[in-house]
Amino acid sequence: MMNFFEEHFGKRYAPNTRETVRRQTIHQFLDAGIVVINPDTPSRPTNSPNAVYQIEAGLLELLRTHGTAEWEKGLKTHLASTETLKAKYAQARHMKRIPVEVAPGKTITLSPGGQNIVVEKIIKDFCELFTAGGTLVYVGDTDKKWAYFNETLLESLGVTIETHGKMPDVVVYVKKRSGLF
Repeated sequence: MMNFFEEHFGKRYAPNTRETVRRQTIHQFLDAGIVVINPDTPSRPTNSPNAVYQIEAGLLELLRTHGTAEWEKGLKTHLASTETLKAKYAQARHMKRIPVEVAPGKTITLSPGGQNIVVEKIIKDFCELFTAGGTLVYVGDTDKKWAYFNETLLESLGVTIETHGKMPDVVVYVKKRSGLF
C-alpha cells in the first residue's frame, strides 16, 4: 500500500510508519466493512508486515454496477443489509457503558471513562462499607447530570434541589443515621 501511495501519489512513507498508516487510514475502512484484512490467511496478525487488505466482495460487486440500471437497486439493497459505521460505533460505546444498580431491580448505565469509574466504585464499594443500608438518592453522569434522581425521597425529607445548581457525583440517604451522604 505504501509503495502504491508513493508510485501513484508521490507520497513516500518511511517503513516504520506502517502501523500509523494502518491505524489512521485503513482502520476506518475495516470498521465500515469496505475492506477485509487477510482474506487469504485470516490467522495472520493485523500488524504483520505481510498484512493484506482487499475490498469487500459484495461492495466490489456493487461498485461494478455503477452507471448501469442495476446501480440504484443494488445500492439500496447493500445499504439495507450493511450495518452503518455510525450504528457500529454507537453500539460499541453502549457496550462500554458502566452498569450500576441504583435501586433493587433498577440499573442505569454510566458513560465510560472519566470520573464515572470512580462513581461506580463509590456506589459498589464505598457505600457498602460506609453507608450500609442506605438508599441511593442521586447519581450524576458525565454525559447526563441527572442519570438517577429519587426526587420523591428527597421531597419526603423536606429537601429541594435547584436542578441548575451544582451536585456531588453521588448522594445517599441513610435512615438509621438520619443523614445524607
